[in-house]
Parts: sequence; structure tokens; C-alpha cells
Amino acid sequence: MKIGIIAPANSIIGEKNINIFNEALKLLEKNGFEVIIGKNVFSDSECYCGTIDEKIEDIYEVALKAKYIICATGGINSNNILNKLDFNRIKENVFIGNSNPILLFNALYSINKQVSYIGPNIKTIGKNKSQFMIDCIKVITNGNNIILTEEPNIIINKGTGTGIAYGGNIQSLRRILGTKYFPKIDNSIIYLEADPTETNHTEYKSIINQLIQNNIFEKCNGLIIGKYDDIDFIKQIYKDFKMPIIICNNLGHNVNNNTLPIGKEIKINEDGSIEVL
Repeated sequence: MKIGIIAPANSIIGEKNINIFNEALKLLEKNGFEVIIGKNVFSDSECYCGTIDEKIEDIYEVALKAKYIICATGGINSNNILNKLDFNRIKENVFIGNSNPILLFNALYSINKQVSYIGPNIKTIGKNKSQFMIDCIKVITNGNNIILTEEPNIIINKGTGTGIAYGGNIQSLRRILGTKYFPKIDNSIIYLEADPTETNHTEYKSIINQLIQNNIFEKCNGLIIGKYDDIDFIKQIYKDFKMPIIICNNLGHNVNNNTLPIGKEIKINEDGSIEVL
């Protein structure tokens, strides 16, 4: 199975990061994947993030060679490519990744009704050396509709809810809020996750209130929260929400990521499990 690698946010720069990247390649190849790397994944231009043209060139070229594409790492600037990207050229591809690249995935659904997956970045695979993450990628490349879990989900508000899933890293979602790239869904399940080292309590609360002020939760049937360092804080933030809410410990930063669909209908069950419908 061919799998492509692109860097829509940060590039892979520096000996340490390159070594981590290579560890991920070894693990993917060991599991039978033929890896196709975009030529600009290691670009040191534009403050070590690559130019818009370099990023888009990689997306188009890798998309021609591999249906499934994994993002190299996170960052802050994937939104820079959106206005120049020809979404029609990549509508048959399936993208996997976490952190900042999820804003691209949400845009893919908004523009193309295209399914992507919040899942491991290449750097996360290399850093954690987790077979679980590889197995989750295999679920997607094998065309299966199951969600693997390594750690049990935590129920915040018990109940059931179904809807089209979207969302992801809250710092990244706010970069497309109010644009045509932010999905507009009548019945949704929303993923919300944040890196505790980059999004403290004050910032987290500010972003959630920004989403509230934009009426994002009015047509939401459930929330799936990423792993965070303070469960009591999470409970306090969402205490007035009248919908099923769970914490998924395989969603977020510095965790072994599973693969959660953006653009598919999913269900939060009474026991806190998640299934694709």
C-alpha cells in the first residue's frame, strides 16, 4: 500500500526531528507501506515552514501517487494555502493528521464533502514508536469503518448522540472560523482538543467562548474532547452543555492517536464508546 507524506504546516527541520521522522518511516515500511515523501517536506524556506507554493506543489504531486496521505507534523499556518489550493485536484485523496493540518481537513469537507481523519502525524509516530497508531492507519487504508481505542474514553455528560463529525485542534479551528472553510452542519459531533503546553486554561476558555459566540454548538449533538491535563477544568468548561460529552484519550497532542473521521456520521454511545455509522 502506498502512503504519501506532506507538510502543510511546519517542515521537518533539524537533526533531531529528521531522526524522529526516519524512525516513523522504518515503522511504516516494516508494516508494508511504500512511502512517498513530498520533496518540500524538509524545506527551510519561510522560517522553516516552506512557502505556499512548495506546500501546494507537494500536495498535488503526492496526491497523484498515493490515495492516502499523512501529514509530517503540526504547526500554525496550514490556512495560508487554502485560498490558492485547487480542491478539485485532491478530492479523491484521504488525508490523515493532527494539530494544525486539521483545518485543511475541515476545509476539504466544507468544499468537497470529503472525508479525512484526525490521526497520527509522522512525527508523532516516530516519537512514540507506537504499533497502535500504525494499526489505526491500517484500518483506514484497508477501508474499514471502525475506531480503535487504546485507553478508555471518559464520560463527562452521559448520553447518546449522532451527527457528522468535524473539528479538532481548537487553536487551529479558530483560524478558519467565519470563513467558507469552516463546516456548516445542522447535526454534528464536534472534536475539540488542545495541547496543554500551548493552550493554558485562560486561552482554552477564551477559544471555547469564541465558538459559543459564533453559535457553533447550537446544532451540535455531542462533543468529543481530546486528552487534557486537567479533567476538573474540562468539566467546569462544559458544565452547562446539554449534550453527550466524552474525553477521548487517544485524541490530542502527546498521545497515541487513533483515527477519527471528519465528514462521516458517527455516534457517541451511552457507554462512552464511539462508532462510525
